[in-house]
Amino acid sequence: MEVQLLCLPYAGGSCYAYNRWAKYLDKKVKQLPMEIAGRGRRIREPYYSTVEEAVTDIEALIRPVIRNQPYILFGHSMGSILAYELCRLLHRMQAPLPAKLIVSGSDAPMIREPDKKYHLMEQQQLIEEMLELGGLSKEIASSPELMNLFLPILRADFAMLDRYGCSEPFEPLPIDLTVMYGQEDEMIKKDVRKWGELVTGKFESHVFPGGHFYLFDHERSFMPVLNNICEIGGSHATIRKMDGKPIR
Repeated sequence: MEVQLLCLPYAGGSCYAYNRWAKYLDKKVKQLPMEIAGRGRRIREPYYSTVEEAVTDIEALIRPVIRNQPYILFGHSMGSILAYELCRLLHRMQAPLPAKLIVSGSDAPMIREPDKKYHLMEQQQLIEEMLELGGLSKEIASSPELMNLFLPILRADFAMLDRYGCSEPFEPLPIDLTVMYGQEDEMIKKDVRKWGELVTGKFESHVFPGGHFYLFDHERSFMPVLNNICEIGGSHATIRKMDGKPIR
């Protein structure tokens, strides 16, 4: 059965970050990257101030896609928080929920305690931190033009996350949830099993070699697991094929 895989980016990332997965994804998985405000084709739009503002915008983007077809929601790092809060919003709206929620590279919302204020760092310190995490290539870091585009997006994303506080009560969502993370990821500091308290469906976790960006550094071991998670059953109407262009 075909399924849509809706992908939310990490801080500073755009929908194109996941393009490299195309050669690995099962033919039944139709990847649908989502372009959020302030980057890519939406670069002229203002950055989000809050996570609530972000998920409200994202819900409007995906509404036509999720109406009559099964989908899986994936987010890495910042994308995990956006994906979870998007599910909470959809649940409150009684809108279709994802067949599965996949979160990657993030502690559960209620135990997140970021120990660094990335958006307040001096430029060189921020660049060095991103290089160490693996979220920035040396080629991009050495280009003043590209950094002038990238750094404001990155600061805005981290500022939004710093303002975020997961609101209570944590009513468990009726969905399956999978946590994925890198074994050497220093940004994962607490018990990933806490994610399991946020759903009533099946919960599982997968650990991979590597750090915060393990999913790109170790694609050959990561992608088969992702394809397996994207297998869903049940009877659904025929799914229309998408053209793979970003939702914006």
